[in-house]
Amino acid sequence: MDNSVGIEKLLQWLRFEKASGYVYGRVLDFGGNNGEFGRYLQLNSISISSYTFVNDIKAVTGVYDAIMCLAVIEHIDVREVFKTFKILKNHLSCKGKIVVTTPSCMSKVLLQFLAFIGLLDKKNLAEHKHYWNRYELFALTGSNDLTFTYSKFQFGFNQLIVLK
Repeated sequence: MDNSVGIEKLLQWLRFEKASGYVYGRVLDFGGNNGEFGRYLQLNSISISSYTFVNDIKAVTGVYDAIMCLAVIEHIDVREVFKTFKILKNHLSCKGKIVVTTPSCMSKVLLQFLAFIGLLDKKNLAEHKHYWNRYELFALTGSNDLTFTYSKFQFGFNQLIVLK
């Protein structure tokens, strides 16, 4: 993702702000681009035991207290997301959480418009494979025996899901 384009950096920072309250202990940032979330945690003096970021599910090793998937699942084929979450669950500590942000369905038209006028990275947006709704996100718990909390932010254009 090119964070130098338009408001990408601001939107990323807002995601980090929303998700950082769930961070503790050993943190895995899955799909963490270039590790920007780790730099955010450092700059904001958020205390954690360790931080690892990977962009390939095959590279995930170890056990984590917080697994972050911030603006990631919309870039993965739906069937692969379910497989990915089964793998991530196997790397979650017994009291751990998987924290997910993803654009809501209603954001698609707005994001396309912002990309059209050059405020968002067109290439990044073109990589969006699916806009998830609440019920589809809830389905991630059924196949993985996880509990689910859900909220929207950024005026309903983004979603936060916490799986435990």
